[in-house]
Amino acid sequence: AAKARAMRRHQTEVRAVSQGVFDYVKKQWDAAASNKEIDICEVYQVLPCAVIQEQFEEMRTQLEESLAKHRGKLLTKQLWYAPPDELLQVMTEQGFFGTFRGEIPAFSEDPCKAAKSCSKENKMFLARCALGTSGVDFIELNGKITVISKTAVPAFLVKYKSTHVVPEIVNSSDTPKQCKCCSSVNPTEAAFCNNCGNKLQ
Repeated sequence: AAKARAMRRHQTEVRAVSQGVFDYVKKQWDAAASNKEIDICEVYQVLPCAVIQEQFEEMRTQLEESLAKHRGKLLTKQLWYAPPDELLQVMTEQGFFGTFRGEIPAFSEDPCKAAKSCSKENKMFLARCALGTSGVDFIELNGKITVISKTAVPAFLVKYKSTHVVPEIVNSSDTPKQCKCCSSVNPTEAAFCNNCGNKLQ
């Protein structure tokens, strides 16, 4: 029983959300997105394991107490971060600040700027971040925020998609023919290449 409890303390849960929660995250996305080229299609709630959650709350409290001594105020923000595809699973399970070969998360207020064009997963986190003093607890550069104090935890995992509609080819016979020999483009009805004379397929 003790071993099972210990294991549960290290288990992160990812679960589907209700329509109401989906609408809430969509509202956050729409309010922050700088363009309409990508949009949300799926949302999952990330419930960090007890160990990660306790670490976050402890560091958040320390940061708040430190700021209070200098009449500073803790700012809590929801920021976006799209990890490299190969780190998506491990960051979901272990949070943002494990030993990920030097990967330092740079969060963004704009999901469109957070999105990675080379991603195949098309997934990003909406994170809960506690920000203290600029230049000390976090650094903001080129629209990206690096949380030095490590006070950030995943709240939601979002899958996004491109909103560009690719025109559908109704009939392949209507498309121009490209010669495999010289790569020149020929009319649809052509049987032989106009450039090299080879038979078109």
